Amino acid sequence: MKIAVLSDIHGNLPALEVVMAHIDQSRPDQVVVNGDVVNRGPQPAECWQCIRERLTRDGWLMTRGNHEEYVAAWAVPRPELTQAEQDLFRSSRWAYHQLHGDVAAFGRLPDRISLTAPDNGEIRITHASMLGNSNGFLPWHTDEQIRPKIAPPPVVFVTGHTHRFFVRQIDDTLLVNAGSVGCPLDGNSHTGYAELIWHNDAWQANLIRLPYDRDATYHHFTESGFLDEAGPSGLLMYLEWLDALPHMPGWGRAYGDKVQTGQITAHDSVAAYLDSIGRTVEL
Repeated sequence: MKIAVLSDIHGNLPALEVVMAHIDQSRPDQVVVNGDVVNRGPQPAECWQCIRERLTRDGWLMTRGNHEEYVAAWAVPRPELTQAEQDLFRSSRWAYHQLHGDVAAFGRLPDRISLTAPDNGEIRITHASMLGNSNGFLPWHTDEQIRPKIAPPPVVFVTGHTHRFFVRQIDDTLLVNAGSVGCPLDGNSHTGYAELIWHNDAWQANLIRLPYDRDATYHHFTESGFLDEAGPSGLLMYLEWLDALPHMPGWGRAYGDKVQTGQITAHDSVAAYLDSIGRTVEL
């Protein structure tokens, strides 16, 4: 039995196409898309069209990620948002418009998927953790921090969300982070996905990393309108893709509360963050 799990595509079509081609060649028994197909990247509609076709035609399964929720939220008027919040959420609004508001299917996606192993053990797949689809795992989390997030513990727990690829044993549970197709944040810009293989009455996990045409993704970022319309946070998202390293957390710690309370604009906060790390962005 072989299961492929891909996660966090984030509107990066060239990366998705390479992963899909590799999966087609590998021919797993089941493919699961573990949320966040849309937002943060320049081709959300094209990526969603590819995945929706695979769900229908090939029997792929999909969980709902936090970014599907962010984008779907724009289907309802949001007059309560402050100007600061509107500036921060511009990328999801842009993605919503790229999808022409066709987001009803996102609300029907499950929070998690359970598959049954040959020994009747559970393989549980959820975008982040049992504590919510924005509460994920990082490689340096302790066993004590992880246990509540996988409870009740299955044989295999597959996650994504944090864009870090790793495999770890927690007691009797194999914990697998399938990383990110569209925007890895571990310093390695190669796309990738996770493959689970039932072998000798046990599960083993392979993390598959693949090169792809990043020049094509760069072109889509610069030509799609994303960088013009996604606002200051969109610039940080682009920088995370460019560097394959996290920037949103550092910006959030330094300026998130100040933006929310009106002490600094989102635009000025991003400029200050880039200055603080000695970083310029050339488009």
